[in-house]
Amino acid sequence: MLVILHGKSAADASIKDAIERVRQRGHSLTVQTTQEPGDAARFASEAVRSGIEIVVAGGGDGLLSEVINGVLTMDEFPKTAVGVLPVGTANDFASGCGIPPDPFEALLLSAEGMPLMIDVGKASDRFFINTITAGFGAEVTARTPSSMKKAVGGGAYSITAFITAVRLQPYEVTIRMPEGGTHESILLLTAANGRQAGGGYEVAPKASIDDGLLDVMFVREFLLRDLKAVAQELSHLGETEGRFVYYKQLPSLDIEFREESPVNVDGEPQTMRTLTITLLHRRLPFLLPRDTPLHRSR
Repeated sequence: MLVILHGKSAADASIKDAIERVRQRGHSLTVQTTQEPGDAARFASEAVRSGIEIVVAGGGDGLLSEVINGVLTMDEFPKTAVGVLPVGTANDFASGCGIPPDPFEALLLSAEGMPLMIDVGKASDRFFINTITAGFGAEVTARTPSSMKKAVGGGAYSITAFITAVRLQPYEVTIRMPEGGTHESILLLTAANGRQAGGGYEVAPKASIDDGLLDVMFVREFLLRDLKAVAQELSHLGETEGRFVYYKQLPSLDIEFREESPVNVDGEPQTMRTLTITLLHRRLPFLLPRDTPLHRSR
């Protein structure tokens, strides 16, 4: 088993102790520490090439995404299973899956658990495991400090109040889905494989990571007088058809912005004008708790 550990966590005593305790249980465990962007993907690709059976991402959602891309770039039908040691800031994917936050328990799950096959998203040429956010959510990630990002996770009013406070301009976008195309003025769009984003905010309450579907949500432009109605719709995602909030499960979608716009892929900010999002069904073996709420076939 290879643990790819974020460099910022390399000196953490609790992680060192957890690694040693797992080794004492008879498991072979090697650690590689990242020093710069791209290291995790490279280490993961090399692990797949070497036939390593388990690769553990020791970090947050960004490092996990790097590891996923390294594994799937080397082999789009990998036998190497992926696990998570959730020691990042948000750990949205791990938290949503019920992976233990305790380092020893998380590593033990990866060492002794049985992998489940999960879906993986693909955004143009990049794989993702959790969520894609465009518009407001991506702009928050790119421009605000971690303390502000944590505030976004507080609930529906956190999002709508923040949109109003900073007077964000809507994004003009054409969205093409299997059901047809639509042109919208949106403030926020997410396409999710997992359920959480933004440090714990549930953007896709119906999502499963083995159903072959993306959970797509977007918030249309609204006036201040509609704030309460928007918050209500965000608080009941997927329950009813909303006037301001769209939420459906789709196998794919294409997005075209009027101009280059902020897009966040598994926590990594980018700017794009066009984006094709698809889902690779049950493509990746992943070490998860047997009672994880996100896997239907557990």
